Amino acid sequence: MEEITNSQTVRDYIVNMQKFHPDKAIEKLRPLAKKIGRLLGKMHAGKVIHGDLTTSNMLLRGDPENLDIVMIDFGLSFSEGLPEDKGVDLYVFERALLSTHPNTEELFTEVMESYRQENGEEAQEVIGKLDEVRMRGRKRTMVG
Repeated sequence: MEEITNSQTVRDYIVNMQKFHPDKAIEKLRPLAKKIGRLLGKMHAGKVIHGDLTTSNMLLRGDPENLDIVMIDFGLSFSEGLPEDKGVDLYVFERALLSTHPNTEELFTEVMESYRQENGEEAQEVIGKLDEVRMRGRKRTMVG
């Protein structure tokens, strides 16, 4: 256990960027999105599935310009190498990001691009599973 001092959630950081820099928020948040994508790629390469990826479970420690991200709340995490589990993890993050932070589709695209760069060929299989999970989510929404 470590006490994380001088930090804020990624959620709060994005909310403040959108509030105080509405016209430039996406551009200013691109480096953060890239960093998140690389971090998720490293976690998944290490077979760590978070289980509850949200911007509230990511802290920015110190100066936000340095983008030192600390993942927290691993209560639902497990170790698994299956692309399905990684795809579900990314789906949870996508839904959390887009529902908590409107108009951030471009940021998720940036996250996924960095994820691809971090994980190479394995990322393609995971992204294929992400697409399958999205389709299942849409079907469940349509039928109740």
